[in-house]
Amino acid sequence: MDAGNNHRFKMLEAIRSRAALEAKNDVHQNSTNTAIIDNSGQVGPGTNVGILVPNGYLYVVYTIAIWLSGSAVVPLSLMHVKSELGYFITNSNCSAVLTFSEQTELLSSISQEHNSDFKIFLPDLTASDSDLPPFVDHYSGKPKGVVSSHKNIVSQVESLKEAWGITQNDRLLHVMPLHHTHGIVVALYSMLYSAGTTELMPKFSVTGVINRVVNGERNLTLFMGVPTMYALLLKKTEGYSESEMEAFKYGFSQFRLTISGSSPLQISLFNGWEKATSQVMVERYGMSEIGMALSNSGSDPTQRFPGCVGKPLPNVSVRLVDEAGVDVTNDPNTSGEVQIKGDTVFKRFKTGDIGTRSSDGIYRLLGRNSTDIIKSGGYKLSSIELEQHVLENPSVNQISIVAVPDPVLQFVPGAAVVFNSTNPPRSSQSLIDDLKAWCTKEMSAYKVPKYFVAVEELPVNLMRKVDKKRVLLMFNDSA
Repeated sequence: MDAGNNHRFKMLEAIRSRAALEAKNDVHQNSTNTAIIDNSGQVGPGTNVGILVPNGYLYVVYTIAIWLSGSAVVPLSLMHVKSELGYFITNSNCSAVLTFSEQTELLSSISQEHNSDFKIFLPDLTASDSDLPPFVDHYSGKPKGVVSSHKNIVSQVESLKEAWGITQNDRLLHVMPLHHTHGIVVALYSMLYSAGTTELMPKFSVTGVINRVVNGERNLTLFMGVPTMYALLLKKTEGYSESEMEAFKYGFSQFRLTISGSSPLQISLFNGWEKATSQVMVERYGMSEIGMALSNSGSDPTQRFPGCVGKPLPNVSVRLVDEAGVDVTNDPNTSGEVQIKGDTVFKRFKTGDIGTRSSDGIYRLLGRNSTDIIKSGGYKLSSIELEQHVLENPSVNQISIVAVPDPVLQFVPGAAVVFNSTNPPRSSQSLIDDLKAWCTKEMSAYKVPKYFVAVEELPVNLMRKVDKKRVLLMFNDSA
């Protein structure tokens, strides 16, 4: 999508000050406002409304309309397959879904299969001029919803506005999906709240981004993405001539900040990005449950350190607690679980991530305190959820999914599979090929294991639990 077709909008044209973010309080006091979208009673205080529309500025309008009705917004994604949408809609108790005509047949089928009577709203739009989903209940796997209140949202965007110096003079090239807190709160709503301008691309495209940045109007100040996006942009330059590299560097030099998050930024990528663009990356840390908690400096490039996620954001409290429950925050380079407290989250939150803090107060993440989370291209995938899904295939007897290192996505799912016996016997490759095809149909593309290996049995420890360290060794030739 070139610059001329990008949707542009300003917060001041959509919402004055933060009134809309806090409108829910007024709605509860004025019942005459509860039927902004619908008079059927299916939308209003205490209800949840899903949004399933393509990327575009109308996303903002629909979010505000739902908020003003007193309802909560549930993010749904066009990348999710039928079974996943059915789970999200029913698990979050959606009373209605805001969508477009191309999705009515699918949603009607989901409604029938799950015996759910959610209402389907069809605003006057087409698939080419709107957007994905808003939020409040955010999912990353097949889990419980994360509910963000208006107070949480206001606190999150105020914190980012202050830390990164976002003003009405900023212009963001938005390339993130809008079913993820990074794309919704960190990118879109921090800009809207600050009255800045957002150019919303329909999706991330290496060619599209480079064309806009290098050949488009030179008026961009902010770019946000996950490490995989930056890796793909750099990979595109590998065959560039000297003049093309100079144009690439000049194009990206217009940005005031380039920001990375959602998964760890490799040090080599941090250095490679600076070499190619002269931009010193701002790496930050957060998640749906807490908003953003830590960030390298938005104002001083010398305080942006590779492999680190900086200091606590304004109005956010961070501490490290070791396995014995002792606060080790002030013990330099002593590791502990990262715990967060502040108005961005409803209570102090145990992240499950392990980190350290230097004597200068700079936090570094060491990894996940779990072997069951796969951080792939900005997504946090639950290996347990993926295993349960693949086990629905009748050919699979047992499965173990692990995080296999990947140079672009950081990690990808790798599946070790024990297949059921067949009559007549089939080759392992034939079974794997069929399973890959099934996964591609039944799972979102970013959840499908990249690697498969057929095994006679899964390695287990003395407690008969699958030994995932040994499973990972099966993929040494793939990584």
